[in-house]
Amino acid sequence: MILVVPLLLGLALTPRDSLHSREIRVPTPDGQVIAAVIESANEVGARPTVVLISGAGAHDRNGYTLVTARGHNDAFRTLSTRLVRLGYAVVRFDKVGTGSSTGDYRVHATTASHAAHVAAIVTAIRGAREVDPERITLIGHSEGGAIAGIVAADDPRIAGVGLLAAPAWTGRRIMRYQLRYAAARRNRTVSYTSADLIEAYLVRDAAARVGTEAWYPYFLDYDPLPPMRRLRSPVLVLQGDRDEVVTAEQAVEIAEAITANGNAGVRLQVIPGYSHSFTGADGGAGRVAPLSEEIISLIEDWLLMLPRG
Repeated sequence: MILVVPLLLGLALTPRDSLHSREIRVPTPDGQVIAAVIESANEVGARPTVVLISGAGAHDRNGYTLVTARGHNDAFRTLSTRLVRLGYAVVRFDKVGTGSSTGDYRVHATTASHAAHVAAIVTAIRGAREVDPERITLIGHSEGGAIAGIVAADDPRIAGVGLLAAPAWTGRRIMRYQLRYAAARRNRTVSYTSADLIEAYLVRDAAARVGTEAWYPYFLDYDPLPPMRRLRSPVLVLQGDRDEVVTAEQAVEIAEAITANGNAGVRLQVIPGYSHSFTGADGGAGRVAPLSEEIISLIEDWLLMLPRG
């Protein structure tokens, strides 16, 4: 079911085009209401559709991949505009407890609950006038990739899955790596140089956060690979080779897990010079770096290669 709220004003793209933007509100199985927007070049006609899913954190629909003291890069807003120009409808949403969505992020957010919310969005938009229900693609960044994997594994109608810097490891293993990496870089705030000290830290950290937030305890033990192995639609696995959050080897593990189970439609690209945020080298004076043009083009090229139904 979709609850529609008033239409937003269109934004000019070219003299002949306008961005049609429609707010929707999607009830979820756990009693929340997720606020989202469907964007397309115009209101008339169903078209292939992309749902954008952000990574870990209380992100709004702009789905930024980079956060600094200067702000964030609104990566999904940028990507949406480009994909609309390409002829797609794009759905962006506020995570539970953020933006116009209901709930409390610390109480209601886990990888599993996010996946249930995205599944509810997909079910809802299949009845939207802008959306071709058989040509819905999920694109997720970081944890958003794991979420996309869960949803697509349970929904054979999903047309494609884009995994941008998605994890292949449990959160516990990722945390072990990040702590070792910080120690190797001589980060003075982290002194965990041995396996025993790292494990002791993880135990203390998990104990301190249990009861105060739902996401972290779930993250520590969640394994993203089992749902990935069940994917049957075409998959893009995109990774930067300088990612210090989710290592490049995890992209290879994801691709191998999917192909080993019989899916031949996997495209793996590890891109030199990019970190977890997939941004350009510099945002300019006082600005946060934008989502890279190279990365946007790779996503566009892959989408255009998907079966057209």
